[in-house]
Amino acid sequence: MKQVMAPVFVAFDGTKFFEAAPCEKHEEDNFPMRFVGLTIEQVDAAFDRRDKELAKAFETAGNRIGSKRRVEDNEYLRGPKRQDNGTPEPPQQISANPDDRREPEDTDESGDHATEAA
Repeated sequence: MKQVMAPVFVAFDGTKFFEAAPCEKHEEDNFPMRFVGLTIEQVDAAFDRRDKELAKAFETAGNRIGSKRRVEDNEYLRGPKRQDNGTPEPPQQISANPDDRREPEDTDESGDHATEAA
């Protein structure tokens, strides 16, 4: 006879898995079940991060609620950045040549380099 010791991962609801990934997916898919039958002490422990697994479930719930609210409020619909006068900023041209990435030098109206008056 051969005795084999294999790790067993147990989800919060008692479901057993032989690999961590399916167990984590099960817990993620069924995280709302974590809230059924909680006591005030358990909720308080999650809010104080003494129960990190339950705190993670609350964080996941908050993230999902926030994402749905942002979609409903159209907060994901972002337009282009605007200049002070309300017109969109032109796209910035970036050259592959490092010499072209220098800051432009001051020139006067004729195109000659401007010099400072001493």
